[in-house]
Amino acid sequence: MKAAAFKRQNEMGLIDAPIPKAGAGEVVLKVHNCGICGSNLHACQYGFGMPPDSIMGHEFCGEICELGSGVRNYTIGQRVAVLPFAMCGECERCKRGIDSLCQLERPGSRPVAGRLCRVRRLRGDQSVSAAG
Repeated sequence: MKAAAFKRQNEMGLIDAPIPKAGAGEVVLKVHNCGICGSNLHACQYGFGMPPDSIMGHEFCGEICELGSGVRNYTIGQRVAVLPFAMCGECERCKRGIDSLCQLERPGSRPVAGRLCRVRRLRGDQSVSAAG
């Protein structure tokens, strides 16, 4: 699949990336829309130590096209918005229900989270059901 990726400081380009498969507890989404926010622009402008071909984007929505084993709260074809970060679920803030302030965000989180592509795999708990 095609994906928009960081190539080097001040340069992005299209790359070919493998199409992901859902593992246990994961979903695969067909990406419908992905925003480009300021942190993406800064990441491209300054590099932040990113390796070439890092797929950009972390604010997106899409449609579930594959469910991994153990995923029960979603259905194929369901439209979802996706949290722009990957909370750990274990730190004090997550346990208190304020996971947007997670102290131990997992890899695949902002600002480079690999969502400027056609299909994306993520943990089932990172999606929020969207109306319609």
